[in-house]
Amino acid sequence: MDRYREATIFYGYEGDFIINSMADIVWMTVSFFLASRLPWKATLAIAVIFELFTGYMIRDNLALNILMFTVPIEAVKDWQAAGTGYWLTGKT
Repeated sequence: MDRYREATIFYGYEGDFIINSMADIVWMTVSFFLASRLPWKATLAIAVIFELFTGYMIRDNLALNILMFTVPIEAVKDWQAAGTGYWLTGKT
């Protein structure tokens, strides 16, 4: 977790990792269940839609996390940190 905090916009974050981890497990279970029953094209479309949606809404998604964890790019970090609005800051 320390490496994640250092490489991403979440430097110093000490939030609810247990709750986040449990929610991740539940959503991954649901996702695997759906993916096993949907055609692969529908599964891919849903994944891309969710990535684009979260990237737009909160400037964070799985692709950005992988990028920033493996090859931190300062410009991406600055772009993420420049986000405003309730979804990012909790303030209106």
